Amino acid sequence: MNKTKLKEKIRTLVPDIRFVRKSIAKMRYRSISKRFIDENEIRAAEENSELKKDFVKKYTEKWPDIYKRTLKEYDKLLNWTVDPQKRKDLERLKTDIHFCKYAYGFVPYEYVSLELENKDMDTRKTYVSNRDTHVYQCMINDLTETAVTSDKVKTYETYKKYFHRDAIEVVSEKDYDKFKKFISAHPVFVKKPVYECGGRGIERVDVREKGSEPKKVFDEMVAAGKHICEEVVKQSEKIAVFNSSSVNTVRIVTLTTKNGVEPFFSVMRFGRGGTFVDNASSGGVFAGVDINTGTVNTDAYDKGNDVYAAHPDTGVTFKGFKIPKWDELVETCKEMSGMNKKLKAYTWDMALAELPDGSEKWVVIECNAMGEFLIQIVSKKGIKADFEAKMRNMDLMVDFK
Repeated sequence: MNKTKLKEKIRTLVPDIRFVRKSIAKMRYRSISKRFIDENEIRAAEENSELKKDFVKKYTEKWPDIYKRTLKEYDKLLNWTVDPQKRKDLERLKTDIHFCKYAYGFVPYEYVSLELENKDMDTRKTYVSNRDTHVYQCMINDLTETAVTSDKVKTYETYKKYFHRDAIEVVSEKDYDKFKKFISAHPVFVKKPVYECGGRGIERVDVREKGSEPKKVFDEMVAAGKHICEEVVKQSEKIAVFNSSSVNTVRIVTLTTKNGVEPFFSVMRFGRGGTFVDNASSGGVFAGVDINTGTVNTDAYDKGNDVYAAHPDTGVTFKGFKIPKWDELVETCKEMSGMNKKLKAYTWDMALAELPDGSEKWVVIECNAMGEFLIQIVSKKGIKADFEAKMRNMDLMVDFK
């Protein structure tokens, strides 16, 4: 069984009692905090290269699972962001990347995209790391409620009003009649593995194409696990000018504080190279957005930390683009965020769609209970202090220590 699906199944058994759910969050927090390291030990290693080597050796032996994952990511990193021929200090780089994973929780791509090399401890600690994100997740959100975002079918069922398109669930053979009815209305559709992220497994399918057999498409989905099939979004031409092959989305993070739902930060994402998805992990680029005005205010970056003033395929400039219907977008995200009081941090991926009646409206593409802090990459500024300031004004599942 898929790991995410198994977690959800277990969590459905948890009674809706605040004390019990807070206890689960604290257990998860303690599980992560077992791998926190004393700051004095970190600082000493930061200031002495030999101590840093000893530090990495010590925690590699203590946490071999983390070392293996980090090493695998490091090897990928060398292929697409680091030119080994130009680096004469690969061992030092490798040591520092592993050090940052153990000490702060940064995965290798964050090390590159946040430009952590040669930064001191105090600067590195201003950034939200991958580990910090997991910590914040169990501090802020009721973990038993996160299935509404980790399961794309549940997301659709919960926020259907804001999708403005048809979708069906495909799990087993019994869904074939439903599937045939769906493709008769939508011969071109998008299929998504329910529990995947980062754009993995998402495909645009046209059953009218030569060689496309509906039963074969259906059987492949069933064999691969639970899927959702969605009507294709017709993207507004105002957004498609950047890249027409993908639905280019705006990501908005909302937080429910004691002052109500607040938009915290936003980025805009763009597909490239003929790809169907705009995810950075699938080759897309992303740029920062002024949360108050909806204006793109940075150049765009990819996950290799390459920077683009204009879209590399179409030449359309990023900085200065005013996102249409910005106030409507923000209000829609705030409205959706207020629907479940047990989830206080959301990441919404929204698209400006042209509806059948010719009107344009912001629609949900996906949402997460806690997404990546991409704003740090494009702004080149850590936002940990700002985020934790918001958290201190929230009703948390786990309080700050």
